Amino acid sequence: MPKVTQKDGIHYVDGVPVTGTGKVPYEGLKNCPFCNGRPEPREYYYGWYVECTECKGRGPIKDTEASAWILWNNRGRLMGYEHRK
Repeated sequence: MPKVTQKDGIHYVDGVPVTGTGKVPYEGLKNCPFCNGRPEPREYYYGWYVECTECKGRGPIKDTEASAWILWNNRGRLMGYEHRK
C-alpha cells in the first residue's frame, strides 16, 4: 500500500507532495491503464479525481487529492485484482 504522510499541512503520497491545488508533480501517478496516457488530478464540486489527459478515463471521486491518487495508482489491487506474470 502507498505511504501517506502529512507535514506542515501538506499531504505526501509515497514522498510526492499533494497540495490540494491540482498543481503538483505528476510523476507519482501511474500511466493510464487504458491508453498509457498522462493522468492529472482534477478538482470536482465536492472532491478530487484523476483523469487521463488523452482518453479521459478517470478514477472515482474522493474527498482529498491524496485519496484520488491512491485509488488511481492501486486501482486493480484495491478491487481484488492482482497482476499475474
